Amino acid sequence: MTQSNALIIFAVTNQIDRGDQSDPFAALPWDDLDALYTAFLSDTLRVAIQLFDVDVLVYRNTKEISDDFFLSYKYRVKLFDMNEDPLAEQVQQAVENAFQLGYQRVTVLLENNPLITNKILRLAFAQLGYEDDCIVFGPTNEDRCYLIGMKSDHSSIFNIVESDPLKNSHTLFKAIMKNDLMVFPIVTLNALDSGSGLLQLKKILEEGTMNGDTPSKTLAVYKMLEKKYRFRKIFQ
Repeated sequence: MTQSNALIIFAVTNQIDRGDQSDPFAALPWDDLDALYTAFLSDTLRVAIQLFDVDVLVYRNTKEISDDFFLSYKYRVKLFDMNEDPLAEQVQQAVENAFQLGYQRVTVLLENNPLITNKILRLAFAQLGYEDDCIVFGPTNEDRCYLIGMKSDHSSIFNIVESDPLKNSHTLFKAIMKNDLMVFPIVTLNALDSGSGLLQLKKILEEGTMNGDTPSKTLAVYKMLEKKYRFRKIFQ
């Protein structure tokens, strides 16, 4: 540990429902989806390493993403292994480990969304500078959570009891309330595990309103997909 703040990132590729034929991304090969989510991770890391008072802890499965991918970030990220356990259990363990390492404020990204800016991350850590028993919560429009931060080890909120807390914010909030914690919500974003969410992200990025935080890797992959599939065919 070199800083008192830790940002935990999971290098994962979301699963897209293939059952809805109206979903503009349902027909994409997994290689294309993997390229898109890898771009999300690249742009997330680019933003994360700008936080010089924060240690970036990245959990990855070397079978899915090579450590060579992280070479350009090697002086700013600390790598940890993922396993085959449910993600909620791995998040719980990662948060517990971070506090055991001595970090005083821990924020977890539950989704690598290119719209998560430097400003959003700084807001999350700044809020953790006040109340001890609080949770910073980044909600999605799909009733889930893309970011969660805490000042004390409340990793037990990720414990799978009735249902997976990462798939339903009601379950997560129930665990938070059980621990008598205050919740401080920040900006709401769309989840990126559906074609509609990916399409909405594309539209937002093309509007170019991110004030210098443009996720260049993600934009490049979207342009590649447009060209590969005859420009806008799959996005119309």
